[in-house]
Amino acid sequence: MNSKTPSGSIASLGLAIGMSLILGWSPAQGQELPERARALDTNGNGVIDRDEAVGPLAANFANIDRDKSGGIDGTELAAFFGGGGNGAAVVADAVIEEDLSQTTPVIGELVARQTGPVAARVSGPIDAVRVRVGDRVKKGDILVMVSTDRLQSESDRNLAMVEQKQAMVVIAEAELEKLAQERQRIEDLRQSSAYSQKRLDDVLQDVAVKRGSLSNREAELAQAVEQLNRANIDLRDAAVRAPYDGVVTEKNTEVGAYVGVGSPVVTLINQQALEVEVQVPTNRLGGMTPGAELRIVLDDGSRHTAVVRAVVPVENPLTRTRAVRLAPSFGDLLKQPALNQSVTVEVPIGGTGSVTTVHKDAIVRDEGRPLVFVVSGNRVEQREVILGESVGQRFTVIGGLKAGERVVIRGNEQLNAGDTVRVVTETGGASTGQRTN
Repeated sequence: MNSKTPSGSIASLGLAIGMSLILGWSPAQGQELPERARALDTNGNGVIDRDEAVGPLAANFANIDRDKSGGIDGTELAAFFGGGGNGAAVVADAVIEEDLSQTTPVIGELVARQTGPVAARVSGPIDAVRVRVGDRVKKGDILVMVSTDRLQSESDRNLAMVEQKQAMVVIAEAELEKLAQERQRIEDLRQSSAYSQKRLDDVLQDVAVKRGSLSNREAELAQAVEQLNRANIDLRDAAVRAPYDGVVTEKNTEVGAYVGVGSPVVTLINQQALEVEVQVPTNRLGGMTPGAELRIVLDDGSRHTAVVRAVVPVENPLTRTRAVRLAPSFGDLLKQPALNQSVTVEVPIGGTGSVTTVHKDAIVRDEGRPLVFVVSGNRVEQREVILGESVGQRFTVIGGLKAGERVVIRGNEQLNAGDTVRVVTETGGASTGQRTN
């Protein structure tokens, strides 16, 4: 074998050799390495050294190297991987109980709860644009300045109007006070010959007129104050500010351009307020109740959780789907999430519960009947099982096995009931997680 053979190929070859030995390699090979094993002998010394062993050979090197020479020859290989069932080396795996949640992947996208154009509230030419595309801004930051020359002039004019109306109110109050004093003097003369009822009636009439005039002046003053307030609001709104924290995704104006009320000046997106929107088939909405927690996968491969916030009650008649909004909880991210980024949502398609599963490689078939070899001590028991759904690399078990039992997943093709075996490698029956259709 060429020493430049990729290590991954060597590992695969080593595993293949080990399995071929498990399946019945005859010990009649003698001291020479069999042809397939020679591929591992990269230094050509006729044995497999420790640094050349891979797969089951590496895992069991000390047991295979009976003479402790530091190399494995053909006789030692045949002795350890002796075939025929009795004493055969096998790989075992545990039958496990795991939580099963049947899901199907549905492609969605990230959408923003807060995004859109920020508009000018007053009209006028643009004096300054203080942001660029890609800039991050805080709520209240100034984005664009509209010219304040006209607005300041309007504010000053309204301030002068307020002062004028205040002076007119003062005059009306003074005139009313003067009439009130004259009325009092006439009433004081009521018991004298100088008293005139006609004069008193005229003064009372003048008092009523002046009170009406004062009320009118006060109303005019209030109107002028309101106009001044509006002018000051326009003056304040000349500074177009960010309504929320976000990122500038588009600049819609430049210095010197004229904008009207409602004209967009920049477009913002709140990158911290993203949601997942996914179009879910109507017949899969059973598991999409508000508050339900689902798993999502971003296009960088990172996995996260998301909680169903709402199912939009509008159905697409063409696809028979409804939009579902989910609130994601992002953990470690390889890149910052972005609007319209692709997201895979693992949508529930069935109930959840605890099930017993067995590795698919443990299953051998006899006239269509699924059988397994259960390891008991140093012997195997042949047992028929009833299988359910496929769950990744495992089957659910309806009957015939229980969690904790060990079954043969390598070397089982040549076994018979009651054969003695040596478990050379045993896996822990790692959970395959959720089922995905």
